[in-house]
Amino acid sequence: MSIAIRLNPRRARRWHVDLRTALQARTQEDVFVVFEDGPSCSSSIELLLDLEKVLYLRSGASPIDRLDQRDLGSSTSTSEPRLVVDLSGNSKAALDSCLTPLFDGAPQEEALVGALIAGRVPVIEILSSPNQETVAEVAPALDEAHSVRERFELAVRHTQRVLLRAMSMPRASTRRKTINWPPPSIWGIGGYAMHLVASAAVRRAYQLCLFSPHWRVGWRFVEDGGIWARHSLEGVPWNSVADSGYRFYADPFPFTVNGKTYIFVEDFDHHGGIGTISAIPFDERGQTGPAEAVLSERWHLSYPFLFQHGDETWMIPESSQARRISLYRSNDFPAGWVREVDLIKDIDASDASLVRFRGKWWMFATVKDELGGLMDSLSLFYADDLFGPWLPHPRNPVLVDVAGARQGGWFFQQGDRLCRPVQDCRAGYGRALGLAEVTVLNEHDYAQVIHTVLRPDANWPGRRLHTLNRFGKLECIDGSRNSLRFVG
Repeated sequence: MSIAIRLNPRRARRWHVDLRTALQARTQEDVFVVFEDGPSCSSSIELLLDLEKVLYLRSGASPIDRLDQRDLGSSTSTSEPRLVVDLSGNSKAALDSCLTPLFDGAPQEEALVGALIAGRVPVIEILSSPNQETVAEVAPALDEAHSVRERFELAVRHTQRVLLRAMSMPRASTRRKTINWPPPSIWGIGGYAMHLVASAAVRRAYQLCLFSPHWRVGWRFVEDGGIWARHSLEGVPWNSVADSGYRFYADPFPFTVNGKTYIFVEDFDHHGGIGTISAIPFDERGQTGPAEAVLSERWHLSYPFLFQHGDETWMIPESSQARRISLYRSNDFPAGWVREVDLIKDIDASDASLVRFRGKWWMFATVKDELGGLMDSLSLFYADDLFGPWLPHPRNPVLVDVAGARQGGWFFQQGDRLCRPVQDCRAGYGRALGLAEVTVLNEHDYAQVIHTVLRPDANWPGRRLHTLNRFGKLECIDGSRNSLRFVG
């Protein structure tokens, strides 16, 4: 048994060799290269990548380094391949038993680089022939990278990983309607390069003068269905929780116990502190006092996911730095919390959120692993009892999508319908909030549909929006504003 990698030698890069090595290790089969000549990649793209390498002082080996044909190994095999991986970028008739990566619907890497230059998140899908089915698909978070070159490197690593996943765990589906964006022109690449040089100084000045992002919490009392009913931020005007300017509040979770209402938040000090959990007191008229610390650890805490179970109040704050998902019990609301148990250990997970649905406990969390990161890689866990044992979903990560993986607050249940707020990070972390409906949730599969994407607007000015929660009539969101560094 063998696998063939179909490759245009004029477009060969280091990640193609890395893929061959990974395939041999994964399958224990002979993996060989079949060369198919074709046009080279745009010289202007290569010049841009070289420019960024100089500007960002990059050195050492990179997965997008160009390689000579001699570095690609043997192009012969004694057997007919059982599978062909087509990396040639040539738009030819599909072969039987062939996997082809597509970038926004096109097989050429110009489409990928064009998306990165335009600031779009590319959809990377693996097309299986001859049925023309998408068997794996990701829309990865790339905004942690600071240049087109770095995002290109991340994207090809994702492509390699999703190819391996498509071979071991395919998920057949009809192809989504993707737009074949035109490749970047030499003028577009040149304009981006000029902007790159000019914006470096502006970005540095911005960082020196402002705390960014500086999160803020919005609240209002609503009598109707609020955001989940109208799918917009309109309605009763939003109020903002005041802060000192060097401390911000985010991830608001309103909660009432024995008639006492508080908004629990991440409380972060820009002056070198770590996140703690604070509670802001409220009554039926609004805020009645300042934020008071209620939970701190040696590690960063945020996203205080609260819920009631039995006669107890529980919290799962994000503890990704501690590599655990921990359950805390309230013994003196709102300030007394005891870490009861670590539900899952040795895990780098963000925004873990629980829901009881169809007789099981389900945990949603974005998990950093080989296929994705904390903004784009959704993993599920399930249990019959709150205290476990918690079992990982066999398809984890069930979703790699920067537009809809990461949780943004409590679930919304209406009858047998389950919805979740999701963070849309396509334009950067926490830039928008999606309202998603879970359409498949079981021990074998997962699917969701995003019906609405909310962004800051005249009703909630700013640049970010990533949390939605409501308890009773008190509805909360968060966002960001600029805060001068010399304040406080």
